[in-house]
Amino acid sequence: MAQPARHSLPPREKADNTECQSHAVIGHAQSRPRDRIASPLSALPAGSGKMAKVSELYDVTWEGNLVWIIYEQVMIAALDYGRDDLALAARKRKIAIRKAQGKSVEAIRELNEYLEQFVGNQEAWHELAELYISEHDYAKAAFCLEELMMTNPHNHLYCQQYAEVKCTQGGLENLELSRKYFAQALKLNNRNMRALFGLYMSASHIASNPKASAKMKKDNMKYAGWAADQINRAYQFAGRSKKETRYSLKAVGDMLETLQITQSSGFRLRHRCHNCTVGTFGL
Repeated sequence: MAQPARHSLPPREKADNTECQSHAVIGHAQSRPRDRIASPLSALPAGSGKMAKVSELYDVTWEGNLVWIIYEQVMIAALDYGRDDLALAARKRKIAIRKAQGKSVEAIRELNEYLEQFVGNQEAWHELAELYISEHDYAKAAFCLEELMMTNPHNHLYCQQYAEVKCTQGGLENLELSRKYFAQALKLNNRNMRALFGLYMSASHIASNPKASAKMKKDNMKYAGWAADQINRAYQFAGRSKKETRYSLKAVGDMLETLQITQSSGFRLRHRCHNCTVGTFGL
């Protein structure tokens, strides 16, 4: 008696089905014996050269008891049929796994390879910037953020993060650039408190820098004073209906006091906000 013909799913549907199977198995990983995890392997094309690689990953990760990595890696290999749409999803998952494993160097390498083909992917550029920051490679992180700002110049968060990176790099030139981009972030979103604090800190650092000219110090003292005023106004407005407002404003003054930069030349800035004394800041 002739056997009925088996219907073969298209590659895309087969991949989606494999992913669903894999995630379902992940949920029961701890309570299932090892022989139950063989099901995702069957989704690989017959005679696939990836079978040996998947089996190796299988054994290595099982020994380390990293069950979720087992299934995720198997699912990735099952997804990757060499087609562009499937390979794209697989590469993203591989990068995510490298990051989850704490293998930042490998994740950076794979992200760079990914961006060679998909240069317009903003999420990938931002992820790469974050990885460079985690590795303290601020020059490369700044480059990634510059790419993002060129793609989307109206995103205040990109401007803010770029300013933070330049401020971290230090040096008078970087600090000036940092202050400008903190100001740009505030121009795009005047409620960005992180950018406001960044403007205060960068201006304070410039005003206390011995390489800065007298005019530059004077200007940046003014910028720092303005930023301190805006910070206090924001906190005062946020707590205007609360009894603890007086204590909140004192906390803000103390917070700004901790950011003070003392300089031997004696530049001091006393700032007052309405009727409350905020404090004295060394610039």
